[in-house]
Amino acid sequence: MVYFVKRKRFVLCLTLLFFISSCANAHASLSNKATTMMDGQIPGISFNQIDFVWNHSQFFNTAVGQVVANIEDVLRDAGINSGYLNGYTSAGWVIQNLMLDNRWSYELVSTFFDLGRTGDVRSIQMYLEVTSNPMHRFPGGVFETYAVGDVVFYAGGDSEDPGGFSGINPPDPEAVEFEEGGLNEWYEQPNHDPDANVQCAVNQCVPTGYANTLQYVENTFDVSVPHDLVPGIGFHETGIVVPPNSLSGYFDVLMRRNLVSFWEGNGTPPDRAIRGGLQYCYEENTDVTVRHQGIEGDVDVTWDGKKTSYHQGPTVVFSNLMESVKKGYGITLRFWRFENGIHYSGHQVCVVGAGYVLGQAKIHYCHDSKQSDEFDGLVVHETYLGINSSDGNLTLLNSGSPPDGPPEVVRIVTFDADNLAPYEPSRPHQGFGIIKLEKDTDYEFTTSTTDPEGHDLYYVFDWDDGTFTEVGPFTSGATASAIHNWSDFGSVVKIKVRARDIFYEYSPWSDTTTRVIPGFEFIAAILALVCVFILLRRKRR
Repeated sequence: MVYFVKRKRFVLCLTLLFFISSCANAHASLSNKATTMMDGQIPGISFNQIDFVWNHSQFFNTAVGQVVANIEDVLRDAGINSGYLNGYTSAGWVIQNLMLDNRWSYELVSTFFDLGRTGDVRSIQMYLEVTSNPMHRFPGGVFETYAVGDVVFYAGGDSEDPGGFSGINPPDPEAVEFEEGGLNEWYEQPNHDPDANVQCAVNQCVPTGYANTLQYVENTFDVSVPHDLVPGIGFHETGIVVPPNSLSGYFDVLMRRNLVSFWEGNGTPPDRAIRGGLQYCYEENTDVTVRHQGIEGDVDVTWDGKKTSYHQGPTVVFSNLMESVKKGYGITLRFWRFENGIHYSGHQVCVVGAGYVLGQAKIHYCHDSKQSDEFDGLVVHETYLGINSSDGNLTLLNSGSPPDGPPEVVRIVTFDADNLAPYEPSRPHQGFGIIKLEKDTDYEFTTSTTDPEGHDLYYVFDWDDGTFTEVGPFTSGATASAIHNWSDFGSVVKIKVRARDIFYEYSPWSDTTTRVIPGFEFIAAILALVCVFILLRRKRR
């Protein structure tokens, strides 16, 4: 597991009352931290130097930096609602198209970058710029001075014996190359709780990743997850969960994670993780289809013969990952680190976004901002992805790589809640009494429908001239409108519309609205009379 932690030792005998009180104060800690991250010329930006601490070795004052952006503050200063943060230092273009969007539900986004030097770094000279569009190259500008803090980066949460690296300092994060005019396609899931703060123990990233993922599924679809997304721990030997309703604490028990206290405990190996997730879905009647790709991806995984995760292949494929985000699946992702070809401990996260920026694949994932026994809130981390040439697995490119190269994405587990399609929308409606169209004249058409799960809706109008217009989002049940004009058409235009929800589930097409063209009214009338005559003759027979 990867986590940021300022080591703090609680007394062993914490009372339940004190525990609950600490949980209640957790969100205030995140809010205070966000408002103080304002250095230099762009408010809402903070920098840290990463110390790597493995189980058996420690590397302080590395060349790996972290930038954390308060999305609202940065975009307010730039005067835009969405954009990209880029940073240039003496080491080159080090912060590359960090995405920012006020529509996202969370407050902070972070990524790693190359500090350019080791030693105790207290400040950095950098040119920062926020742009409306992604940059395929970034020449930099006049440097400003930004303060640099210090955080510690631990590992061990996804294996029973955390293990560790020894003797070799991880190399610097890698820069990526962008394609001018390359593909820009991005999907970000809504309904990820911006106040999610459930990790309260060292090496608890796996139960937390599953808990965050299932809570998102419940937030988004008509699925029951009876436990609460609150900090907690569970002792599998006794089955005791503190507090009793904690989802992450209950996953401690089901995944049989060995722990003594909040700060003393092992991680969770992958086989116990997925079977614990299946057991929960079966016992709590959480109605989802579970699938996995990556390790054990060539065989189905079953818990006690009662609940199955269906395999999707032994290698994690980015197109599958992006499509799962697009469709709204709950996704928990595990990446591992290596030393001399051996799998060591890594991290489990909840994926919230995926796509391409100028041809480069990357993802957003959320996790507790310290990954420790401290309560310090949720942060979303952004990382670019590449392909490992030896085994084809996805790799995390700008992540502070271990000795044998970038950590690999070795498994994704998806929870599909069978999203329901919107109902068929009403036929496109126009002003009363309008039955014909003029060329090169704007006409407005309206429609509406509802979504069974209350999701926001988009509408796609087919104008019967080879063109389509998509408008939205609109709340379920609200009236939508679109404007179109025709430069050329035949004697009759047939207009129809369909709806899609935010996860690209489409409704059937509506009934058509027919409009005639001036000059063809007589022909249309004759055709109508012919149709009536034919129908009358059939009835007489």
